[in-house]
Amino acid sequence: MKALVAYFSATGTTEAVAKTIASLLECDIYEIVPDPLYTKDDLNWNNTKSRSSVEMKEENSRPAIKSPAVNIEQYDRIFLGFPIWWYIAPRIINTFLESYDLSDITIIPFATSGGSGMGQTVDHLRPSALEARFTEGKMLNNTSTAAIAAWLNDLSLTYLPSNTKFESMNDHEKKTDLFNRQKKTLDTFLARKAITQEDYEKSLSQLKEKMGM
Repeated sequence: MKALVAYFSATGTTEAVAKTIASLLECDIYEIVPDPLYTKDDLNWNNTKSRSSVEMKEENSRPAIKSPAVNIEQYDRIFLGFPIWWYIAPRIINTFLESYDLSDITIIPFATSGGSGMGQTVDHLRPSALEARFTEGKMLNNTSTAAIAAWLNDLSLTYLPSNTKFESMNDHEKKTDLFNRQKKTLDTFLARKAITQEDYEKSLSQLKEKMGM
């Protein structure tokens, strides 16, 4: 199984972060494209009658998605990116979540904004994917590649199901394969200078200890 970065970006800010994550993980990326596209007037928060304002006022609003459906079954975790609108995720994110069977898939939200934090964003998303597992959301405003890599590393993500229990894994070959996948991601981060040699060695040591190797 593998990871997917799915994102909606109205102005390009979230898109840049999504591409950085996908590049660091060397994983698939999927843009959630609205139908129709948002215009500058649609995004005018000062106009209570603008498209985005009307959508965010209506809790049940579900903007259409133009992008072709993605084969969600091949992924075990989804990094879900979006800008913060009215202190929560845009309604099109609910559309995306409700379009798929997300059973046993881990959703890792990340967001950008002009100043507001995640707030109760994840709580508002959960009802749209009750069968999925959500992690705590992460704000990535003006975040460097190194900082994003450090966050990814802290998640101990590299394509492993969140319920993996290394201590009960008796198959040495399987354990070695999982270790090598983790190490490959750390190697990628180091090669791209997204983490320091010290962080690399520390993470590798912790990984070996965690896996009993």
